[in-house]
Amino acid sequence: MTIPARSAFMAWPDERIARLAAGRTMVFAPGGTSRWYFLEHGSTAEGYSKEAAFTDYGRRSLRRTVELVAMMARTGMQMVFVVGFVPGQDQRTQTYNANLRWGYELLVDDGARALYRQHDLGVLFRGGWDALFERLGAEHLSTAVRDLEAATAAQSKPWLVWLTQSAAPVPQALTGLVAEHIRAHGRMPPREDLCAAYYNRPISHVDILLGHNKPSLAGLIPPMMTVGDAYFSVRPSYYLTRDTWRHILYDHLFSRRTSHRDYDAISAGDLESLRAFYDDSPHTLGIGRLHEPTQTWRPVLPD
Repeated sequence: MTIPARSAFMAWPDERIARLAAGRTMVFAPGGTSRWYFLEHGSTAEGYSKEAAFTDYGRRSLRRTVELVAMMARTGMQMVFVVGFVPGQDQRTQTYNANLRWGYELLVDDGARALYRQHDLGVLFRGGWDALFERLGAEHLSTAVRDLEAATAAQSKPWLVWLTQSAAPVPQALTGLVAEHIRAHGRMPPREDLCAAYYNRPISHVDILLGHNKPSLAGLIPPMMTVGDAYFSVRPSYYLTRDTWRHILYDHLFSRRTSHRDYDAISAGDLESLRAFYDDSPHTLGIGRLHEPTQTWRPVLPD
């Protein structure tokens, strides 16, 4: 494949990029959403513990999430897993948990359904949602989730998959399939078959994972899936732009897809430039410092 110039790729229409990236699966794990809200819309003095403020935060966050998923889908992503909960998030305060309950109502209410229709997105919920709803005292949401999934079942693609971590290595929904396969064949079903049954699509691998801030995969990997290229933004996720997304796609499609190196073709001068690059780059990606005034972790970046 001829690698296009980055500047040319940035100007391509979505449809052309989608032909190259077609059928890919990704995880989008929004982070820094509260910081984004208070920087752009809310007031830190008022916070969002009151219903009106949290309502505003929740609706703006959902709208921005769906807009970004739609942008990703237009460039070929067939399934975008959006991390809607991370381990420990429900172990804060009672007020926070009450807001969580209401926030998850937002994912399935009429306003959310209108957003999904507007952007032609099918919707699934995967992971430990039922257990989470039970812990939050919001068991009724499990029924609402099933209703929403049924309403978009005819959607062919693309899909937004709301994800939360499950404690079980194999989801409970697959226990019957696993038991039957073991009885018939004396072994576990292939992972790819389990994934296809669980996600209703022949997928088993995440091509792109886009997280935020501290590089960590904890709570971000869909059950039974493997993960390929991972990226972590410094700015809060809702600041993601079309250009930044295209830089990620260019890296994924071209920059990381190198074959084995032909060391015979590297000149002595280029080898010395490689040495100089390493000498000037003693950094380890993922190291940061706590910035106490803003209570944020900040990566240590080259000067």
